[in-house]
Amino acid sequence: TVTKDITVNIEDKYEEPPIFVGNLTYYADENQRRVGIIRAESSPVDVYFRTYSYDDSVFLIDNNFENARIVGAIYFKNSIDGNPPIIPDYETKNYYEETVIAYDYDGNSTEGLLKVFINNLNDNDPVITSDAIFTADENQTAIGSVVATDDDGDDLTFTVSGTELAITSV
Repeated sequence: TVTKDITVNIEDKYEEPPIFVGNLTYYADENQRRVGIIRAESSPVDVYFRTYSYDDSVFLIDNNFENARIVGAIYFKNSIDGNPPIIPDYETKNYYEETVIAYDYDGNSTEGLLKVFINNLNDNDPVITSDAIFTADENQTAIGSVVATDDDGDDLTFTVSGTELAITSV
């Protein structure tokens, strides 16, 4: 019988999942791709982020943002596979939510619900939908109606130049 001493080294593995720092609710202006910065902590290892369903996601998280170990920049995805880029428009959709995952390099992960509200900007010009030319018989005081719409929902005010015409509200 042979007896031999052996040494077993046990490597300490960090077992705690990353923790999101701050709120996962963001407010982004319409027509811009950048949403904000996401942060998580997982001492002593680096953290990286991704969305739950990467291929179907509307968001891209840049894990190399400013060479940070615990920070990612959130963007609406640019064009992928020939699809048009996602450019948020309040009048089309004003809220997005998606599961985001923070991983560390020890295999631990945490899920969180990313919520993005789109800020409504006054980015649409009013459109006159009525005819631009009116014909009137002499001695008439009412010659037509001007109709306009505004996709931002703003109240519209009409003015005319010159002194021979006036606008009255109905």
